Amino acid sequence: METHHSTVPASVRETIDGIVAAVRTGDDARIRALIERLTPDADVPALLLLHGRLNEDLTGRPAPACDTDQGAGGDQVVGVDATLRTQAS
Repeated sequence: METHHSTVPASVRETIDGIVAAVRTGDDARIRALIERLTPDADVPALLLLHGRLNEDLTGRPAPACDTDQGAGGDQVVGVDATLRTQAS
């Protein structure tokens, strides 16, 4: 299903921009406040736009830092993102 940005009102797009910025900086209080503001207008096109914006450049970003752990077979888990990458120990 595709959505066009033009079907989402400008005020909702601005709120979505704010949510994306707050997620990227880890500002939990701002995320909550903006989600509350978005809720009354959160139709399918708006939610699809938010989803797309939150995921738009993830493939070019490094995996989040995490503790290393032993995986199955004694492999050391070195990163967690869409797939688990392992390195033989």
